[in-house]
Amino acid sequence: MRTPRQFSHLGQRDTNQDILHIESINETTTLYIIADGMGAYTNSKYAAQIAINKIVSFFKTTTTLSEDKIQEAINNADDAITKEQQTLGKMGTTIGGLFIQENKAIGFWVGDIKIIHLKNNRVLYESAIHTLQNYLRQKDPNNEYNQYRNVVTRAICGDKLKCKASTKRWNSINSTDHFILCSDGVHNYIDCHEIEKQILHYKNIYTVTDHIEQELLSIAEDNFSLIAI
Repeated sequence: MRTPRQFSHLGQRDTNQDILHIESINETTTLYIIADGMGAYTNSKYAAQIAINKIVSFFKTTTTLSEDKIQEAINNADDAITKEQQTLGKMGTTIGGLFIQENKAIGFWVGDIKIIHLKNNRVLYESAIHTLQNYLRQKDPNNEYNQYRNVVTRAICGDKLKCKASTKRWNSINSTDHFILCSDGVHNYIDCHEIEKQILHYKNIYTVTDHIEQELLSIAEDNFSLIAI
């Protein structure tokens, strides 16, 4: 298992609805995961914890790691949240995770948790988060639609039409490959260009993680969470 660096902070909110979790699934596979409870609903931190618990327990009892199994686990989490909504009211969470299995990796996300892949201090991949801003920019790339950047189009919220995961697979990784998982409280302030600039300067992903944390502690309004692997 790789040694990660992680942080999660309030920002200027009253509560932190982000949850980070790292789980050894078996002898060869580790899951790194962030869930961000949707602040518009009550009990959404509870929804984030339900989602993580359901996904972890699912993969603890299956021998197959695939895109279909990831979606099945997310559907199970969605069912559990649907059940809780009957007594607790509307709740939901976005989620993103990365399985590392020896020299392979597979990432998944529902909503606006972002996955970034770096190799030899360069950003090679940035996941396309599920926001209304991204959806509109695909149709009209000449406009930014910044007013919609925090409106998610997918989430685990008791609606099967909204909990479809996107996935990304890496079939060959080594010690020069690193990954960052982060909530919108991070990537709304610091984009991949800035991350790559800092990586090229410091040559160490963990040093960069510390700098990002210190910078966000002074400026972030929302909860902000990150796992660097």
